[in-house]
Amino acid sequence: MERILTMIQVHHIKFLYEEKMQEYGPVAEKGTIHLQELRPIVENRY
Repeated sequence: MERILTMIQVHHIKFLYEEKMQEYGPVAEKGTIHLQELRPIVENRY
């Protein structure tokens, strides 16, 4: 069960990352968005 939850979390993080990419547009495509920026969001959700 723990592994399934982990997979859901990974999928959710990926979704959040892609959401940020769309939000920042062309700038994001240059790799300026880092996973650290998502950490506060993820920690708030879990």
